[in-house]
Amino acid sequence: MTERVLGVFETPADARRAVRELVNAGIPRQNIIICSTEPMLDPEFLPVEDRKTRMSLWAIVGAILGCAIGYSLPVTAARLMGLASGGQPIVSLWAFAIVIFELTALGAIGGTVITFFREAGLPERPRAIPSAEMARTFVDAGLIVGVSGDRMETIEIADRLLREAGAREIEHQR
Repeated sequence: MTERVLGVFETPADARRAVRELVNAGIPRQNIIICSTEPMLDPEFLPVEDRKTRMSLWAIVGAILGCAIGYSLPVTAARLMGLASGGQPIVSLWAFAIVIFELTALGAIGGTVITFFREAGLPERPRAIPSAEMARTFVDAGLIVGVSGDRMETIEIADRLLREAGAREIEHQR
């Protein structure tokens, strides 16, 4: 069963020191939880990302799909209507170009937006939900550093390190 230990810190320096100590203790970076009331752009606070985005791939896939739909929609409609064309072709790319262009753009935008949300992990349930008392302390202080893990030894080490780093309040969650 996954357990969490969360510590509230008043200063970014204390939180930074806690993160360093947790990493030095051998706790994997992906198990460390960091929440802040304001953006923290220090490299230690940023998540470790070693994979490349696939946003451009899915934008192209969405554009191709949008183009195919943009072509097939007016062509199918023109053929099903039985229009009298006076000897002219029923399917004319020039007449359908605007629809094709717009649906291609819509497909590319849709692919990009969907990929953005998937890669950002949205919508996601919050990983750390503090109690009401801790939430009030968090709003006053501004930083939560925590550890999530399955092993009790990891949680005990994290608890000790968070206390030593100057956590104002510590909370355990299951």
